[in-house]
Amino acid sequence: MISKKLAEELYTENLDHLRRVVSAMEKDRARIEDIVQEAFLKAFQAFEQLRDPSKFRAWISRIAVNQCYEY
Repeated sequence: MISKKLAEELYTENLDHLRRVVSAMEKDRARIEDIVQEAFLKAFQAFEQLRDPSKFRAWISRIAVNQCYEY
């Protein structure tokens, strides 16, 4: 399970990047925020599956893109 402190750090470091990624595919602001939050939730729930934590940004970006397709 990911610690609260690590989750907060990853969220802060990657929030703007993830918004840009999602904004390239989705134009509705409310949906962008929903997709970003859902991506973070899924990433944090599955964090133990991430083999290389240094690749978190790429990993969560892929999760967000998949969330865009689901919407």
